[in-house]
Amino acid sequence: MAEEHNALKYGPPISKAASVAAGGGYGDVGVSRLSETLTPIMDLWQRPEWALLRGEILFARALTSPAVALRFSSIEIINPAASTKLAVIREIGRSGGGVGTEVSIDLGTALAANPVTNRGIAMDARWPVFGETSICTLVTGDLAAVATNLQFRFGAGVARPQEMRWPFILRPGSKLFLVADTANSAIFHNIYFSEREAFPGELQARG
Repeated sequence: MAEEHNALKYGPPISKAASVAAGGGYGDVGVSRLSETLTPIMDLWQRPEWALLRGEILFARALTSPAVALRFSSIEIINPAASTKLAVIREIGRSGGGVGTEVSIDLGTALAANPVTNRGIAMDARWPVFGETSICTLVTGDLAAVATNLQFRFGAGVARPQEMRWPFILRPGSKLFLVADTANSAIFHNIYFSEREAFPGELQARG
């Protein structure tokens, strides 16, 4: 408990971020000096800048995977095996198309033929490098078959927007498949996700 309380091992990124959110600077040790004379009460998770302060970068990208004859259009969101980041797919929306899209998490490298690699663009203009800077790659292409072990499906038709609001968590070496449920059909999706350095022991779920 002492290590956690004094922010000596796991806490510095979070405690320093809280200090900055309270008006301190990055040179401060954390919230302990602030609390010597004050009792700050902040709902840090409701502050829009909190993600960047603690090193969690928000990304978004709108993607189209074109129709290919006798093939199933796909988008793969890949957290590379060499990554040290924990990626969270926070929301996926369908922005067009008249067929369904099947969604499932998987392990391994990209499988799509005719791949076109994209990256996410940061949603916070204070991030120092604008453009395609995410560690995760977003690969459009086409597959010989539909997805397996389905976890979510966007229905056919575009009468109303459809969104997936439940997060998928990608450790390094994992990916999320989005695959058209009908051959020779394009799919259109907006993807919103975040990346940050994993804390020690965080890349394996505890149960």
